[in-house]
Formats: sequence, C-alpha cells, structure tokens
Amino acid sequence: MENTKFYVTAEELSEAYGICLSKAYKLIRQLNAELEAKGFIIVQGKVPRRYVEERVYGYAPIGTLNDDLGNGKEAV
Repeated sequence: MENTKFYVTAEELSEAYGICLSKAYKLIRQLNAELEAKGFIIVQGKVPRRYVEERVYGYAPIGTLNDDLGNGKEAV
C-alpha cells in the first residue's frame, strides 16, 4: 500500500493549489456537501484525495472505465 494519506486537509489544498487557507476550507465544505448529497459519510475538515482529484482534474475513479470507452463496468 502506498504511503499516501486517504484524506486531504485544508493546509495541503492551500499549499498544493496556491490558495489561501480560508478558500481551502470553503472548497472542502463544498466537496463534502456534494459527497453528503450523494449519501456518503463525510469527515469535517477533510476530503477524500481521490474525490479532489476527480473534481479538480477530471480523473475517473480507479478501476472503472469511462462511459465513452465502455459501459462503466470495472476494468480488468
């Protein structure tokens, strides 16, 4: 398993994206609200790293195919 943390904090977002800490907290609240609306359990002040990558960079979740390439079934 990689040594990467599962959750991203506001401090990490602030440093990684060159934004102020208050903007990073606002972004975390927004992303957590999206996850909560989808029925996921959230942790205040932190957001899953994969979700940040998906929303910021447009990455598809690992292990799935893009709908353009297939029907969203797991990759082999």
